[in-house]
Amino acid sequence: MNKLAYQEPHESLNNRISAHSRFSDFDLHQWISSNFDIKQGDNIFDVGCGNGNYIELFLDKIIYLKNKNKINKSKGYLNTKLEYMPSLKTSHLTYLLGVAGISCCVAMSMPQVHIVAYCVDLGFGPAVGAQMLSLMLLCGVASRIISGLVADLLGGVRTLLIGSCLQCLALFLYLPSGGMVSLYVVSLVFGLSQGGIVPSYALVVREYMPAKEAGARVGFVLMATILGMALGGWLSGVTYDLSGSYTLAFVNGIIWNSANIAIITWLISRSRTNLSVAKPAKPST
Repeated sequence: MNKLAYQEPHESLNNRISAHSRFSDFDLHQWISSNFDIKQGDNIFDVGCGNGNYIELFLDKIIYLKNKNKINKSKGYLNTKLEYMPSLKTSHLTYLLGVAGISCCVAMSMPQVHIVAYCVDLGFGPAVGAQMLSLMLLCGVASRIISGLVADLLGGVRTLLIGSCLQCLALFLYLPSGGMVSLYVVSLVFGLSQGGIVPSYALVVREYMPAKEAGARVGFVLMATILGMALGGWLSGVTYDLSGSYTLAFVNGIIWNSANIAIITWLISRSRTNLSVAKPAKPST
């Protein structure tokens, strides 16, 4: 018991442990503490979850038995990637995610709803617009799968921020694109950027909110995204009717998308983790 080691090269395991602790009613920590009596001379091998998670439960007893090893428990040994907002209530965070969902989906709906009409306005015809829409939605399927892989590595909120930034970039690219080929390319980029945004909200709720509230919170946030899709399509049409051009409609989408980026960036900046990774202190001599 002279050494404590931590090594976890892949974040997927930590994310699964995080999900288990959020959604499981079985308190494995309490069960382990009540069934294992550590005595001096015993060796602890953490083979259950494989990331040093349960060594933390025995630190008090280890320190008591081997007080020559000055272990700083306050720093912790494990990062379980359980995010929380110490200055924000869960209900307020839910409303904030709802606003973020509306913002990103107002921007997302503009090309999806109006790309056919936009191509007709440019003289390409509805068939070309339908092909661009099909390409956009097909790339959205690929984007959803890729975003899931990214979320395993970075977490839901960072995946959401990446998708939102790429979507905003694609909306910017629509402004100078007036040719058929360029519109195909931008539609492809837009599809690859937006497919994983909405599913990421469910991951954010998993990371930031209690398990017993997850169903209601996910439902509320996804309802907000659907509302944003409806609102964005309508606003773009009104903007076109008033201005006679889709340029302002794209600018309107960019503004809403920027609001979403600001909210998610603020959320990341104010987030904390329940336990932070720290290397064990060297034994004092």
